[in-house]
Amino acid sequence: GISNSGQPTVLCQSSGQLLTMFVDSNVGLDYSLNSGTGLGQQMDTAVDSNGLLRFGHYSSDYSTIFYTQEDSSQFSSTTTLVASVDLAHPIDVYVDSNDYTRLVYVDDNNNVNLITSGPSWNTTVVTNSSIGDDFDSYWSDDDELYIAQIANSNNFKTLQVVKHNSTNTTVMDVIHANVTSQFEVGLIGDTIAVALIDANRLKIFEMNSTTGNWSTALDSWLLGQTENLELSMAGNNVLFDANNSIQGFYIRNSTGQWNLQTADIPDSNSTIEFVIDGDRWHTTTTDESNNLVWSTGVLDDYSNPVTTISFPAIYTTEPVPIEITNDRVMISYADTSTNNFLTMRLIPDQDGDLIPDLMDDLPSMPNQWEDSDLDGFGDNILGANPDHCASDFGVSKFVEYGCS
Repeated sequence: GISNSGQPTVLCQSSGQLLTMFVDSNVGLDYSLNSGTGLGQQMDTAVDSNGLLRFGHYSSDYSTIFYTQEDSSQFSSTTTLVASVDLAHPIDVYVDSNDYTRLVYVDDNNNVNLITSGPSWNTTVVTNSSIGDDFDSYWSDDDELYIAQIANSNNFKTLQVVKHNSTNTTVMDVIHANVTSQFEVGLIGDTIAVALIDANRLKIFEMNSTTGNWSTALDSWLLGQTENLELSMAGNNVLFDANNSIQGFYIRNSTGQWNLQTADIPDSNSTIEFVIDGDRWHTTTTDESNNLVWSTGVLDDYSNPVTTISFPAIYTTEPVPIEITNDRVMISYADTSTNNFLTMRLIPDQDGDLIPDLMDDLPSMPNQWEDSDLDGFGDNILGANPDHCASDFGVSKFVEYGCS
């Protein structure tokens, strides 16, 4: 059906319940940051205190790391940060408590590097021992960097967590692991948490902040699956998919217990990018044709279906970072077919007339976006409830709308 505001309304049955679903409509605005140069590879983004984007990105053709920043009215020109470098993993980007940009990258010599903005850019080598097929990092509110890596320790391949701040670097061995394992690191309160998929098991390890000892908080068998494994982490939520045999989220509750919530996790040819916004989760992935896919659902709601939107015009083999701020979904991507580098804003448009609510005088009335006399009837004569006296305030609703 159609609601009074023109939104599609769907009645469906899920898990034995009758649900009413309304579409949260958005309008997508694309910004081209660079065309035809392939500068958007291995990209990550972060949002500053003003809700503006910062980009760390790379070009394999130029073997160079670049930086681009959004200002209040435009995107700044692209800055070269590091030349003559080959990356082992995608870049991680953060904004610290001073609103400085922090870029973390791993080069092909196994060095983990931290680049910091400020009056001038400076680079610190945090470790020189990252040898795994995966890598992850996390920036804390206390401006400390946490790194998860596979490294050699006492002649064993070992999952390590490295804690780095302005004065110290501490290396902690967690468990022996294969170089092919996948892992994520995060901070939940004052507890360091590491999720690991290795040898068809998903394990979560936590470090006690008082004793400094690691313990196994979760050990889950993945039904023997060893291929098509996905893992991502956001806050106290671990997203996983074991070849569609078992998939969903492990969510840590207030008592420290990790509980399973099953959900359909989209298959992806690229790294899953995963964020939490209130009670809603979002992911960006790529399908079997390498087309961009945006998916979203509600945490702690078993009856709520996952909504998935495919973008068949966007072909990419690169990571697709996603940020949520001020009700705006910001997705940045490199179009592999054109070598273009772009960012897209999905902005609320509740009446679906392609005019964002912030610019719409009548945001709940479809195909009406301007109301010159502010009487609640739109100027578009072809739209809903058109104003027949557009320059004169009026409240008439019969025969003619908006006349006195």
